[in-house]
Amino acid sequence: EIGGSTMEFASSRYVEALRADSEVCVFLVNYYYFGGGAHGTYTTEAICFDARTGERLTLADLGPDEAVLKAQLVTEMLALASADEDSYFSSHLDLTEAADYEAAFGALLRDGSWYPAADGFHVFSDLYELGSYAAGITEFVIPYEKLSAAMDARWIPASAELTAELEFVASDKAPEGSIETV
Repeated sequence: EIGGSTMEFASSRYVEALRADSEVCVFLVNYYYFGGGAHGTYTTEAICFDARTGERLTLADLGPDEAVLKAQLVTEMLALASADEDSYFSSHLDLTEAADYEAAFGALLRDGSWYPAADGFHVFSDLYELGSYAAGITEFVIPYEKLSAAMDARWIPASAELTAELEFVASDKAPEGSIETV
């Protein structure tokens, strides 16, 4: 109890499986923490694995030249922000400021802030990185056709819509012989 008011602290984490196919497995780990104050804080981390090797993917793994891929991603993020057809980016960024968005968007291309999904290549910020708390996390979805020259075709999902289910169970609860470790 603080000042006559009861204060509750909270912390949570949950994982979403976003893509699991023969080439890549993508998990989004969402964290939330409230330790008092006006509001809690949250963050998201993308974890991508090469489905063939089980190794964690880096941007360097996705194309023949990491610098070319990064430059193309920044170019596409700048194009999305300047087009802003649905006002999404104008509510997340102050595009009237003389900010260096090329550098800011380039800084987003770190491990944990991108993932190849079925609907395009996603790049996202942390809270406060590009805007206010109220603006939240800013996310860019770049169509694969814009990246085809810089990204290996292996990481671009087939256009056919496939569905699957992924269930997480404790290893001691899994049927005998049903677990394969990669």
